[in-house]
Amino acid sequence: MMYGLSLMSKENYIKLSNYCAACERCKADAIEKMRRLGIEETEQHEILEKLVKEGFIDEQRYANAFTMDKFRFSHWGKRKIEYALRAKHVPDCFIYNALDSIDPDEYAKVKDSVKTAKEKTLKGDKNSMENRAKVLRFMAGRGFAILVFIVFGITSAKADWADGGTISGIAPDYAGQTLKLVYADNGITDTTVLVDSCKVDASGNFSLNTNNITRTTKCTIPLGSYAGEIFVEPYKKYKVNLPPLTLPSEQDLLNPYFKPKRLLLSLINPSPDDLNLRITAFDDSFDVAFNRIISDDITTSKIEKEYFALEYTFGDDDPFFTTYRYCNYAILINLYEPTQPNTAIKAFFIDNPVAYNNPAYWDAFSVLFENYKDIDNLSGNKALQELVIIHHVLSGELPIGFLDKIKTDENKRIASQAKDIMAVAAKGAYTSVNNVKNIDGDILELKDFESPQIYIIFANSMLTQSLSDIEFAALRTNQWKEKCAVLVIFLDKDPIKAANAVAHLKDRRFILLAEDNMEFIKVFGVKNAPAYFRIDVNGKILESPAPEPQNFTL
Repeated sequence: MMYGLSLMSKENYIKLSNYCAACERCKADAIEKMRRLGIEETEQHEILEKLVKEGFIDEQRYANAFTMDKFRFSHWGKRKIEYALRAKHVPDCFIYNALDSIDPDEYAKVKDSVKTAKEKTLKGDKNSMENRAKVLRFMAGRGFAILVFIVFGITSAKADWADGGTISGIAPDYAGQTLKLVYADNGITDTTVLVDSCKVDASGNFSLNTNNITRTTKCTIPLGSYAGEIFVEPYKKYKVNLPPLTLPSEQDLLNPYFKPKRLLLSLINPSPDDLNLRITAFDDSFDVAFNRIISDDITTSKIEKEYFALEYTFGDDDPFFTTYRYCNYAILINLYEPTQPNTAIKAFFIDNPVAYNNPAYWDAFSVLFENYKDIDNLSGNKALQELVIIHHVLSGELPIGFLDKIKTDENKRIASQAKDIMAVAAKGAYTSVNNVKNIDGDILELKDFESPQIYIIFANSMLTQSLSDIEFAALRTNQWKEKCAVLVIFLDKDPIKAANAVAHLKDRRFILLAEDNMEFIKVFGVKNAPAYFRIDVNGKILESPAPEPQNFTL
């Protein structure tokens, strides 16, 4: 029964039902098939819902069949199967149920047979460090997770797929400090997600839990003047060294452009196939290749030569590392001006799913789509097309209303984040705060100001610019009395310093402290001074940002 479907939808439904009846399919397979048939997106949802309802598509059934097929006939390990199913957007609960259905004894036998077959192809001593590393890389590429311990030349291994993941170590410098493990949700809005936090004990011991990381992710531990980075694979345990604790200076904190220095955390006794080691080695070689290409005339033959050399050295089947390499190759190809950026986009982006968890994907995305205008050409990859739209909305090239057209679930969340960013101090928006508290404790209602407009200065008493701004405010308060009031908000952590900076002023009605007006500061999203805005007494934002005082006119 196909009541409610149009004639065209019925015909397409029959095509898709036959397609799904031939062998097990997942939703992603069906969507790709409909895309290739040229079926409209609104009709796709209708047909897909019907296929699921009638039992032609069952994601758990698909996960079970895919797992057993790849395990028994292709001899894939659990991790490779997991990555492949994730690439098909199969929910984690179905993936883990399918993986759990593999008989442990059968799994061990297959793993041993794969390892033995690889060892037979090796030349020389199979127990040499070089050959053991080859075996480990091969096994990792097949999806068999292995931890290696080398003690007096003896190698032992154990599967770590089901173990809980942690990042731990000993760092006495950080005793009493709270460490946080975060990752970037995406490369467009720079939204961070907290994974775990812990307090370093008196001896310097710490342990951060990574069990809720279900796909390989680049994580960061803020460490004062540093940002320690590590690529975390699901359920894996890491022991790391932290750099000596160095806190940012007060000048660093005042600098709006200050960012902690990024460094890849040093691992203690990593396995030879550890992803962090492979990415570090690849990055070093890639930088050398990049510099060779740009050192003289850039030609396609030079780019191809470097590409093949890199892939010959680093090529393997790990999905995350493969995407990481290919996105870097996209940047290489983009160096050739006559075809940029279309060749790189067609080669590495159009036909591939969005790698939300891969930093190299976002690095290439920012390069290739910075000024990209042919958005309609991306219709074959709806998720990618939506991301480019969100990017252009944030850059001001498209109106904010385009965010309401985002349909992909993961992109809807990013679009919502983009809306929140644009709502902070956006011109034409209204503040949610109707009053402020001045340095003397008086409450000032914005609507009761004698002037129709308010020029807001965010200041810090440590900055020469801010001290100059204060004198400007004192001078203009009387001159502009009937046109525009001037508010000065100190962002100082120490209110005494702020009070001393304005002690000489006779009129302190419009001097505010950050600690008394946090909601007002939150509205404007201000983290560092100096910053300037102009609003009216109803709270409507007229300029965001406003010119500096020396350039400000009414």
